[in-house]
Amino acid sequence: FSVHTEREGVYFPGHRDIQKRQRIVRFSLPCPLNGIILRKNGYPSKLVDSIISSRLGIKSNGETQEERNFVTLPYIKSFSNRVRRTITKLGVKVVFKTQPTLKDMLCRLKDSRRKGETPCVYAVPCQGCALKYIGQTRRPIFKRMAEHRNDVKQGRIETSAVARHSWKEDHKFDFGSPQILDLEQDQNRRETKESFWIRLNEGGVVNNDGGRQLSCLWDRVIQVAKGRMRSIIRPREAVT
Repeated sequence: FSVHTEREGVYFPGHRDIQKRQRIVRFSLPCPLNGIILRKNGYPSKLVDSIISSRLGIKSNGETQEERNFVTLPYIKSFSNRVRRTITKLGVKVVFKTQPTLKDMLCRLKDSRRKGETPCVYAVPCQGCALKYIGQTRRPIFKRMAEHRNDVKQGRIETSAVARHSWKEDHKFDFGSPQILDLEQDQNRRETKESFWIRLNEGGVVNNDGGRQLSCLWDRVIQVAKGRMRSIIRPREAVT
């Protein structure tokens, strides 16, 4: 080791912790053996070993850490294990997360005031038939309902599924009583849940499309949900 290196590696107890760590990192990068100089000059051995090991990706038992890609998936009985075996062959670790019940996940009971102000997935029932419109919004629900009312009033049948159904069937939607299906702050997850609800109520909605395209992994989830209930949102009786 050079005299210059040894001199630069002198330990100063008065240095802040961040300065000590930075010096250890700087001297350990060119050659891990520089840790000998750091210890010789008074740096705590435990601190030196900890920082050098983390820089080299070494575990406490001396083994090199193995970086692996991983994916987190919901657990579905008799299906998840097959998925894990397939994905593991591609070098990807699969981690299954504990899932709440379907009722907990999709029908959370929240304070009514919060429901009206929180980004959500919602359904607006038609008062003239058993169909409904399912959507998502980041704005307060009453503002979204005002937009739907305006779409109907302005006759925006080309861009609004609600307006098209209203004008085509001469029906009215119950904008005063929207149903909150789920509360979700994150836009990506909110759009995914919107698509889930549309798929779950397939044939009972007036939506122009199914929303965001879902991964095939959702097919089994939707199949199980449909098997448990024909429609979580109970359609209203048609008005005669």
